[in-house]
Amino acid sequence: MRDMLMNGAIPIRLERDGLDRDGGFIAHVELHGFAGGVGMVRNLGQAALGLRGAAEIARGAPDCLWAIRYRRTSGRIALNGREIEVCPGDIVYGDCGVEVLASGGPFVDFDQWVFPADLLRDLLARPEGDPVGIIRHTTPLGRLASDYLAQLPAVLDRVPPDDACVLVRHMATLIALDRGLSADAGEVAQASLADLRLREIVRYIDKHCADPRLTPRSIAQAHGLSERALQRLFERTGKSCARMLLEARLNAAQALLRQRRTGTIADIAFACGFDSLSSFYRNFRAHFGHAPGDLL
Repeated sequence: MRDMLMNGAIPIRLERDGLDRDGGFIAHVELHGFAGGVGMVRNLGQAALGLRGAAEIARGAPDCLWAIRYRRTSGRIALNGREIEVCPGDIVYGDCGVEVLASGGPFVDFDQWVFPADLLRDLLARPEGDPVGIIRHTTPLGRLASDYLAQLPAVLDRVPPDDACVLVRHMATLIALDRGLSADAGEVAQASLADLRLREIVRYIDKHCADPRLTPRSIAQAHGLSERALQRLFERTGKSCARMLLEARLNAAQALLRQRRTGTIADIAFACGFDSLSSFYRNFRAHFGHAPGDLL
């Protein structure tokens, strides 16, 4: 058995789990530090226990909030004697002053995040309480939070520090929404949640824009919204959902035309979700200022 002590902002100890404790201990651990004092430990390997006891709490900053997201495995989280069954995509969070034991098998695959309490202090309804909870991935909030947290590491590595703090603030808002908001934070939280939902929908449009059946109505239905609510979300962009969808298709077509490896202009237009060649030509020229054929 091998102990591994993390000496970052949220120290944890990894120990071999299971009955066979004499064999080798294979684990892959990644440490990531981001802007604003945010940190993440990725644990991937054989069945193991992630321990954060009194010794680890003493070595780390207590004025923080941690969040564990199980990626591809199920597991158990023990918090102050309370055991929680966790499924892939679920997020468990708690105060860094709370002892925690995370386990799973036959192998573990989870990310453990730490967020400075300052990111949440003005959002939390019970800032002096013991913030421990679970956000299930099967709920609308859980799906949004789990997807956001899964993509956050790659995004934080690519954006400026100020933008990184904004993105982390959004994640903190999701946790605060689950925990209960202070009376004066509702407007801030709703704006953050709307921004998160908008990002999710834009990614959906980019991914599915080649489907000619994709419309604002089908997009709204796929995200559990009315068309009117969908349009309200897009008001902040200065574009309608229909316009965003059209531009996604035009950008996809432009990329294929620049590659000069994919069929005729008509083939490309239909492959990018257009059902009318004349409409494609007209919108392409209006958006880019030149005809599609000029790229060939």
